[in-house]
Amino acid sequence: MEQISAYKQTIWQKIIHGETGEGVRIGNDEMTIKEWDKLISRIDHSLTIGR
Repeated sequence: MEQISAYKQTIWQKIIHGETGEGVRIGNDEMTIKEWDKLISRIDHSLTIGR
């Protein structure tokens, strides 16, 4: 029961601080749009350097 309460508190804090967002499902993981954009940006940068 304590774990559920702690999880609810974590979610509530994320909502209050605006740390939640629309998610993109990737296999078994989920990323926010912001995290997805950051990942794609790093991949693009790596591919550009590798040329």
